[in-house]
Amino acid sequence: MWEIRLAGSRPDYLFGTIHLEGIRLPDIVSQSLRAAEHYLMEVDLHPQAQALYTERSRLNGRKNLEQLLGAEGYAELSDLVTKHYRMEDAILRQLKPWAVFTLLSRPPSREGEELDFRLAKLAQQSNLEISGLETMGELLDALDGLPLVDQLAILRHTVKHFPELEKQRREMKEKYRQQDLAGMVRISMEGQDDALLFERFMDRLLYQRNARMLDRIESLFPRKEVFAAVGALHLPGERGLLCGLASRGYQIKRLY
Repeated sequence: MWEIRLAGSRPDYLFGTIHLEGIRLPDIVSQSLRAAEHYLMEVDLHPQAQALYTERSRLNGRKNLEQLLGAEGYAELSDLVTKHYRMEDAILRQLKPWAVFTLLSRPPSREGEELDFRLAKLAQQSNLEISGLETMGELLDALDGLPLVDQLAILRHTVKHFPELEKQRREMKEKYRQQDLAGMVRISMEGQDDALLFERFMDRLLYQRNARMLDRIESLFPRKEVFAAVGALHLPGERGLLCGLASRGYQIKRLY
């Protein structure tokens, strides 16, 4: 968590989350959130947004997923999803490739709450204003904008490396608990078969979104006491939010 302020102004806060269950919320984070006026989350997850995600994740009458992947590739995927996520085949075959690799990138729910949802719940209990740095539509535009050939390549890569994903998630969680952003970045880059594909994905789903988030964070900071929370991988690097805010004259102080 970082304190962000312009010279002579009151502080705002920027917190890096991780989209996993089983993460302790430090006291300094919960106290800073409760003291804020406005909670700014990565994407507003209100019911209409979740309904939009469901709607736009479907192929809607185009070729189904088995036709896109081929019979052998789809059979492997179907076995994996049935075993780990208990999804019906009739639903799976109508999903867009990006919706499936997004599903596979997260562990099956064990009835716990991801950190982002716990923060949102705490903000609601504290009667804060709540909004998203992005709309669900903007996030879905980024995913839908990936060329189909790239979506299929990422999905095939995810299925191929699925046995290693659990190990990678454990390592990411441990690096997060150690507050090791560089370690998280390193782990996120491991095992990529196609460097150019990975760079295209990162540009669309991380760097371009960072630029939009930066503008929206800055637009709120002068007007509200803001607690902003985004996935930790949006923070580091030359194209990350911390460098972006520093380049615009903000003083940045790490608190936790």
